[in-house]
Amino acid sequence: MNKKYRQGILAAVLLLAWGSYSAGSKKALQELDVFQLNQFVFLSALLVYVGICLGKKVKARKKMRIKTDNGEMAGQMKAEKNAEFSDKVLWRRERGKLLLCGCLAWGYFFFYNLALYRLPAMEASIINYCFPVLILVFDAWLKRTGLRGRGLLSSLTALAGVIVLLTGGSPGSVRLSDMTGDALAFAAACCWALFSVLSARIRLPIAESNLCYMAIGTLLSALAVLRFSSFGFVTACLTDGDMACAVALAVWLGGVSFALSNYLWLYMLGHCSLETAAAVSFLTPFVTVVMIAVLLGERILMGQFAGLLLIMLGIWIQQAHLPGKRNS
Repeated sequence: MNKKYRQGILAAVLLLAWGSYSAGSKKALQELDVFQLNQFVFLSALLVYVGICLGKKVKARKKMRIKTDNGEMAGQMKAEKNAEFSDKVLWRRERGKLLLCGCLAWGYFFFYNLALYRLPAMEASIINYCFPVLILVFDAWLKRTGLRGRGLLSSLTALAGVIVLLTGGSPGSVRLSDMTGDALAFAAACCWALFSVLSARIRLPIAESNLCYMAIGTLLSALAVLRFSSFGFVTACLTDGDMACAVALAVWLGGVSFALSNYLWLYMLGHCSLETAAAVSFLTPFVTVVMIAVLLGERILMGQFAGLLLIMLGIWIQQAHLPGKRNS
């Protein structure tokens, strides 16, 4: 298969997976509460990453068996034992960061799903797309370098987009569907931005790290369901067709829109040109808006569209210095 054709298919799958999350969550929340939706999202994502990690382990064992059969393992046993010991030490050192990142990932979906429950999906998703610019802000804060140059311009442009969105283009008036909902959407963006910055600093294999995040999110979601909701919806799926559809949708959101798409995105960054990766990141908000309009029947207002364009301009300013291609 032609490389460009493969990249196009991968980009299309990612756009479909990411673009469907907001509309899919809004529909699922018609039958499930936020705690139940979070439970299915993280449980489905956990199962996907269990499969990915098991696949990697089987592949590594197969490779080792081939080396053993060819007599290539004679001088490597000691080195492998040392590497295994180093890995255990590294996991112990990084466990605090893993726990914090797992909590932030759970917080993102909890706040964002709450925002989707309270707000029109269009408004919640546009505010949520501030997170790429917030990554710059948190990164500068943690490095204590301050925002300057391109980062400062990017942040101010995105902030202008949020102001336009919230005021409908008229600075003298604030047009909010729900002040709390908007705060929740922004809190979700902050959680994901901070998660992105901190997880990038963890020196552990990506698949195994994500497996830990999903396990932490699944545990927190289960505790939240036990405390604030119930697991009665599991048996309700057997008799209620609408509930069963909502659960199937939640499984799609967790397994595909979250876990699989995240893995494919990391694969794209390593194997595709940065033009393709950048195009996907820029197109996702527009695909999301279109899917919300088609699936939920929501209209995008001129103020919302102008705010979205300004936020995307801020993201473009942030990433405009990237080189054209990345080595495969």
